[in-house]
Amino acid sequence: MKENNIYHTENKESPYELLNTINTQRKNLHYFITGLVALCVVMLIVLIVVAQKPPLVIRIDKLGNTDVLANYSYETELTTEHDIQSFSKIFLDNYVGLRSDLIVAQFQKSLNMMTEDYAKKHLKYMKETQAIKTIQAAGVRNEVVIKKLDYEIAGKQIYVNVLGDLLTRPIDQLNSVPVRKTLKADLVLSKVTRTPEHPYGILLKDISLSKDEDAAIINNNMSEVMSE
Repeated sequence: MKENNIYHTENKESPYELLNTINTQRKNLHYFITGLVALCVVMLIVLIVVAQKPPLVIRIDKLGNTDVLANYSYETELTTEHDIQSFSKIFLDNYVGLRSDLIVAQFQKSLNMMTEDYAKKHLKYMKETQAIKTIQAAGVRNEVVIKKLDYEIAGKQIYVNVLGDLLTRPIDQLNSVPVRKTLKADLVLSKVTRTPEHPYGILLKDISLSKDEDAAIINNNMSEVMSE
């Protein structure tokens, strides 16, 4: 029993040693908190600096080449030739290059590429004329082949002139010789903020179509484009 008492007495810390241990732990905790605060301040400064710098913009041209651009705000508003050409081609494929079995999906895509006012007019027209049912009943597939595309930028608007061919085939005859017509399209495009919904930064504001050599105006009647 004596040995045990002696053992415990020799290993018991004195009040001074206990106070010294507490002070050391307090200093370590103070250093840790100070370092943590300093790290947070540094991270905040880095975030502020990074936020003030515009992010990189990566464009891909029609050949698949990438170009890294630093001025995000400028490049977001900049409308390139590739933007105009790609937008015009995709829109005409969905607006004129119609298929009887895909007309509903094409109609929705073309609406999403229009300004709000023009989309409302177009939607009203399609409902009144029942153009979708007419095209579905026609059983045909159209293809637009662009031969020439010119454009002029005037402020927020872009005027596009397209010359090409409109090829029409029966939808169930893949190898049939198409009926070929000359297609002329005048598009008025409006610059908008580039977003995931509008990646080209462009929307269609107005369009006029003509076909064949006499350039008879179609007046946006897609059922006429399909059936003639």
